Amino acid sequence: LAVADVAEAVVDALQRAQILDPIIHNMVPDYQLPFYSVAISRDGIWMAAGGTDVRLWDLRNPGAVPLILQPDAGLGEARVVFSDDSTQLAAGFLSPFTGSIRIWDLRNPAARPLLLDAGPVRALAFAPDGIHLASGSRGYPINPNSTRPLGVLMWDLRNPKTPVLLSQIAPVSNCAPLDCMSANSVNSLMFSPDGDRL
Repeated sequence: LAVADVAEAVVDALQRAQILDPIIHNMVPDYQLPFYSVAISRDGIWMAAGGTDVRLWDLRNPGAVPLILQPDAGLGEARVVFSDDSTQLAAGFLSPFTGSIRIWDLRNPAARPLLLDAGPVRALAFAPDGIHLASGSRGYPINPNSTRPLGVLMWDLRNPKTPVLLSQIAPVSNCAPLDCMSANSVNSLMFSPDGDRL
């Protein structure tokens, strides 16, 4: 799109937002629990929110009840992100004992998600190709018996039945736990537009 087209689309969206009734257009009426992350798919069809559960709204039907993809199961705070092609939704969970990543195929969101074993997840990012997913974790295991990988992980999702952990940038292990948590926790991740850098 040309810059003028993007600017016109933004102005149009802002003008439409001014006339929305916040009572009628509230997507989460009477919802009492906090959301830790919210994402909207690039195609504008889906909105996801991660709290202690994961909810998915179809924005084509604003009054519809959201689909609860992952009920609250003690997995901790959820971080959500869509793939660039809007066909996948990933959620990473922060629980120190059951940290994991779940990935739903939005062409069939009610189907069982792909499960990746990861440490307590604080950040997620899809590469533009939709094949690679990066996750960032808390800097050290609260559970000393945990064998879950920590740090920055890069996954290859080319074959959903056999996802591959390609690489890991492990956190520093020779520091006190509180220092490690602040120094080594990864709170945000982002790929470059060409997908060559993270």
